[in-house]
Amino acid sequence: MASQRRKLERYENLTTLIGAIIMLVFWLTIATFPDFFFFNPFDNSDLLRRIELTVSTIGWIISSTLIPVIFYLYSHNSKRLLNVLPFLALIWPASLVVAQLTTYIRTGDIYADYLINFPIFIFTDIAIPIIVIVVWFDLKQTEIIKLSSSELLSS
Repeated sequence: MASQRRKLERYENLTTLIGAIIMLVFWLTIATFPDFFFFNPFDNSDLLRRIELTVSTIGWIISSTLIPVIFYLYSHNSKRLLNVLPFLALIWPASLVVAQLTTYIRTGDIYADYLINFPIFIFTDIAIPIIVIVVWFDLKQTEIIKLSSSELLSS
């Protein structure tokens, strides 16, 4: 009994919890600001803007849903998708940065005041990608340690 760890000390349960929190906060944000997230990127006549909006749409869907699912799968011993987490985490914020830069180059204005007016976007646009990368790094280190330990035991 003394060697039994508490549930939240196990990475498997902690990753499920982190994924659930990410999904919950992101989808509550989406529900609060549906016009920011739900639009047809092809309604825009500018080809570059259509591409940016399409990548952005793919990015928020990945961040809000796919990443939490990958955390859940990891918690159920599926480690295959672990290597793509940092790339997936960066699609959404990278698409926002590219769109901001394009707008700045074309108009001279940058529309980042939404981060001040609606601070929840600091969490969805900045904090979640950082959290995912930090958790990914820790999980990768844990997997390396587990692999090294199993190799030592087998030799």
